[in-house]
Amino acid sequence: MHSRRIFSARATAAVLLGALAAACTTVQTPPQPVAVAPAPRVVERAAPGPQYASFQQYEAAVARRIFDANPDRTIKGDLQPLLRAVVILRFDVDRNGKVHNVRTWRSPAEDADRIARTTLHRAGELPAPPSSWLRGGMVEVTETWLIDKQGHFHLRALKPRQL
Repeated sequence: MHSRRIFSARATAAVLLGALAAACTTVQTPPQPVAVAPAPRVVERAAPGPQYASFQQYEAAVARRIFDANPDRTIKGDLQPLLRAVVILRFDVDRNGKVHNVRTWRSPAEDADRIARTTLHRAGELPAPPSSWLRGGMVEVTETWLIDKQGHFHLRALKPRQL
């Protein structure tokens, strides 16, 4: 009986050692292909333009762009009591801020009209108008150039002070 117990103990030890060895053995399996879901499609949208509470705010933004694009031609400080010229231009601005169809409504002289048109052209693209304001793909803007004796200008939408 004693030999059976020894055999049984040895068999049990062998089974335990086998189980322990099996637990410690690393079995390498070939890599399995991983199913990758396609990345979601990203639709880039243009950043929304500034929102204007009124058309006057938009006109002020247009005037600021024209004014800032012509620092060497703008009036610094107060306006002269007697201006050389007042020029009124009407023009269309498309959804991208590009100027179209510039029309002179008032100009006392050809050189004053040229100053207004040149400074408008130098401004390049203007602020884009809100799409809800577009008619025929454009919005119409009227701006007044106040030109002094030296040929410098200020714009009505920027509300200058006059002596």
